[in-house]
Amino acid sequence: MPGRKLSPADLAAFEEQLRLMLGVVRGDISRLEAESASHANADRQGDDGDGYSLELSFELMQRDEATAGRMLDALERLADGTFGRCQACDQWIKKDRLRAIPYAEYCIECQRQAEAG
Repeated sequence: MPGRKLSPADLAAFEEQLRLMLGVVRGDISRLEAESASHANADRQGDDGDGYSLELSFELMQRDEATAGRMLDALERLADGTFGRCQACDQWIKKDRLRAIPYAEYCIECQRQAEAG
């Protein structure tokens, strides 16, 4: 069962939530970049640095950058009036799903299909 069109108040709330989340993720990216630089410096100076920690920092940074990109895409959809519509079937995404993942691009049914195949 598809969701319903979002009200202007809903859209404003999702925009605020996305902007707050984006700020947090960008802060995480900055922190991970600093940690990675510190680990890389330690490795260059011959310290017995932890390669696993550096690799993990890079992986987390890549994941956070991808999430930030999805959030920016969602903010663009808010601006162009397509936020809340599934990009696969064009049905409205349920509000509960958007509350959990405000940058969701697909309704739950299309997301499941995408993950399955």
